Amino acid sequence: ARLARSRVAGSWIDLVGPLRAARDAEPPLYLRTDTHWSQEGCRLAFGEIMRAMGAVPPADLAGRPFHDHDGVRDLGAKLDPPVRETMRVREVQRDAVRVFANPLVEGHEARGTAADLHVGAHVVFRNESPAADPRTLMLFGDSCSHFHPIFLTGLLAESFRELHFVWSANLDWAYIERVRPHLLLVEVAERFLARVPTDRFDVAAEGARVLAHVPTA
Repeated sequence: ARLARSRVAGSWIDLVGPLRAARDAEPPLYLRTDTHWSQEGCRLAFGEIMRAMGAVPPADLAGRPFHDHDGVRDLGAKLDPPVRETMRVREVQRDAVRVFANPLVEGHEARGTAADLHVGAHVVFRNESPAADPRTLMLFGDSCSHFHPIFLTGLLAESFRELHFVWSANLDWAYIERVRPHLLLVEVAERFLARVPTDRFDVAAEGARVLAHVPTA
């Protein structure tokens, strides 16, 4: 309510209302055994975000190929025995090409532990499609964005000429100043809002972290 009365109200995108209004959608916006939104939930949020930024989503996103993936999600893994659930996964990436991944991402991908990577992941996508919005967008987010193009990062990469994604709730102001994006977007799951942000985050230093040793058989 306070934000609604402030002069920066236009910079706050509240997704709770739209998600609650469509809570009975099929496929579901959230799975019962996962804290993350499904791709359908992400696509609904993406539409609200694009509207707020004055951008138009690609018209054919809903018609892109998909497959149903059966697996154990983060809440299902906490149960004994673990509970599996099926999520519809749409192959969003078509026009966007990943042109940069920091050493942290590349290191985890090389040894097959990318699923364990969180804060510090940094990737850049370039989209030369004539239909792409010509602006550069920088996104700081979490696993609801993701460095793999499966959630918000993938949808935005298919929509803008250039997308920079940093997995962090803290902003790297020096990096923002270097890139000078047209748009800066921060996505944070509500459960992380209790953590006070810091202005000392350095994405280059975070991305250069030495990977922990993984013992081999």
